[in-house]
Amino acid sequence: MDEYVPTEKAKGYFRDILEILLETRRGPSERVCIWVSGFFGSGKSHFLKVLGYLLEDRTLRDPYGNEHSSQQFLSRRLGLQDLLPLLRKEFNTKVLFINLLDHDAQSPRSPTLSRLVYRHLLEAKGLHTEFWVAAWEKELQDLGRWEEFENWVKRSFGREWEKERMLNAEVVLKRALPELLRERYHTEEEALQAIQESKMRHSTVNPSDVARELVQEAKRLHEHNGRLVVLLDEVGLYIGDRVDRLRDLNSFAEQVVQQGEGKVLLIATAQEALTEMVPRLTSDRQMLEWLRDRFRVHLGLQPTEVQIVIAQRLLAKTPQGASQLSDMYS
Repeated sequence: MDEYVPTEKAKGYFRDILEILLETRRGPSERVCIWVSGFFGSGKSHFLKVLGYLLEDRTLRDPYGNEHSSQQFLSRRLGLQDLLPLLRKEFNTKVLFINLLDHDAQSPRSPTLSRLVYRHLLEAKGLHTEFWVAAWEKELQDLGRWEEFENWVKRSFGREWEKERMLNAEVVLKRALPELLRERYHTEEEALQAIQESKMRHSTVNPSDVARELVQEAKRLHEHNGRLVVLLDEVGLYIGDRVDRLRDLNSFAEQVVQQGEGKVLLIATAQEALTEMVPRLTSDRQMLEWLRDRFRVHLGLQPTEVQIVIAQRLLAKTPQGASQLSDMYS
């Protein structure tokens, strides 16, 4: 965060995004999907990371061990002090940062964007990233039996549930459900049948399901002020030359707009602008119009700004260095 060099254009983009967030106080908005484009090295990933720490207040530590509020630190660096009180008072925000370069984009079995977003949401909530296991964890929490379940696992298997669930989730749940939810599952056979049914039910997940989960998580943060922001880094490289992934992005963005209630924001980065990427993949102009209708906000980071960053990061002098150079040149 300390090394980030905000150009004037980037500062303007941060302000634009915060103003879009402020708009959502009035209810559902169609400007909740944002496309950030920029050539390799233009600073998209750094921009996105800084944005995440600006939207969700996290603790930063300097080299001396002092703690700082990320919102306060960044709003000062980005010239956004006037919006800081609103950002803190009006919103309770959680950010999901998803670097799509962490996933093998060329693998034919690579998961859809909806599955990737849902897995990151589950992980952020401390739940298992296997969908059917997470469903049982949520069920036990909703029934108020979660702490009892964790104690039972530790007592019965000698390890914490977080470790036991890695390989033995089905075995543990098959034994635990008749013990803790006897009014529903009288035998291990009944519990196993319920587990198998949950595996089938949660084997697929569609964009509509994920959008609803994101809205619920935002409301869990705060009924009115909760916001959940999904940051998709390098979505263009993930899509590659796959038209089906382009359609998947369109479907997910559509559900964010239609079901998000203004409580979910989707911000994606790519090397190409939409008007360049879509024609390269498909001649279907309707697809371009759909995506432009979803991503109504377009921000472009220019390669020329790299020169500004290099000048400040590598060539800028400390006051002592500037003084020494001045003396030498004199």
